[in-house]
Amino acid sequence: MMAKCLTIGLFWHSPNSDNLGVGALTIANIELLTKAADRVGLQLKFIILGYLDNREIYVKGDNVETIALNGKLVALPWYGLGKSLRRCDVVFDIGGGDSFASIYGWKRITYFLLSKWRTIMNGCPLVLSPQTIGPFNKGFITWFAGLTVRRAYLTFARDRLSLSHLLNDLKVKEEASRLTTDVAFALPYEKKEFDQTSKPRVGINISGLLLNGGYTGQNEFGLTLDYGVLIRRTIQYFLDKGAEVHLVSHVITEHVVEDDYRAAETFLKDFPSVILAPAFTDPVEAKSYIAGLDFFTGARMHACIAAASSGVPVVPMAYSRKFQGLFGAFGYDHTLECKELDTDAAFEYLTSRYENIASLSSDVAELYSKASEKLEVYISEVSDLMVKVS
Repeated sequence: MMAKCLTIGLFWHSPNSDNLGVGALTIANIELLTKAADRVGLQLKFIILGYLDNREIYVKGDNVETIALNGKLVALPWYGLGKSLRRCDVVFDIGGGDSFASIYGWKRITYFLLSKWRTIMNGCPLVLSPQTIGPFNKGFITWFAGLTVRRAYLTFARDRLSLSHLLNDLKVKEEASRLTTDVAFALPYEKKEFDQTSKPRVGINISGLLLNGGYTGQNEFGLTLDYGVLIRRTIQYFLDKGAEVHLVSHVITEHVVEDDYRAAETFLKDFPSVILAPAFTDPVEAKSYIAGLDFFTGARMHACIAAASSGVPVVPMAYSRKFQGLFGAFGYDHTLECKELDTDAAFEYLTSRYENIASLSSDVAELYSKASEKLEVYISEVSDLMVKVS
């Protein structure tokens, strides 16, 4: 007999995001959900519900369908989204990883709240896949976010700060909440084999968003250091140490303010010996490249996860609570806080970590082991849910 097939909605995932971190979440979540289904003898069909960027689709498969979202489709009931949702046996909403929060503005949080209610009102079980929850503005948004999440079947927080926010601020019951970690730890890869060299290979991810001062250009994220100066000093430090420096982009987009690749190019004139990594076509290619390095630092969290989950010692450059919440949950205390340190202190912090790379290597191995254990919580819970809805 053929195994029964469930239709899984994947809300706020993306099959072709310019932000390779969001793409990594999609690929990795499909991997994990498939593993959960295999355990209970089920087959899956996926419907990705997300915005499309202007690049080739890189999440493909005979069992993968994509429905391109837009504002009208999410907000207006007569635009047909309900018909697609009613085809799903269960919807997994990953919130773009960290977008179920007020930090990106009222318009984005409004769409993310509306989409959850569209799922609920169409009678489809809603699961919030591992993600950052909040922070939300006080008052109505916090109240409405709590009302919304309490209607979900189950919510997975990817860090303890988010879990605390769920329980204490959004008043979600403990039995409806689980602590796990970022699904991107499960992203597959094939380690890139570089040409042999005696030089250590160091990867630096330059965030176009931070270099440009955020979307507003006015230090939107409240950094306490000069990010551009820190990057410049970091490149020079590693060159002086005799390293082979690779500038690795993880958001490659036509939107100039966010584009890491253009940001990296601005440093080539002053540092002509550095290597500009390719403009990757998909998250697996990016992780495979990062896996071939000896050390990594950067401000794109999923680039840092790509390093950590492939055994590369990493110093994340944090501009929001999501970094410490994720890495700190496993006792990995090597996050550079860009909203607390000045430029000199940040540079000293980064270089001191590199000087103790052996300790970093040990800690990153332990981090990955603990992350794998946390993902097992997700797989197990999802397997049980699939049995109930099948």
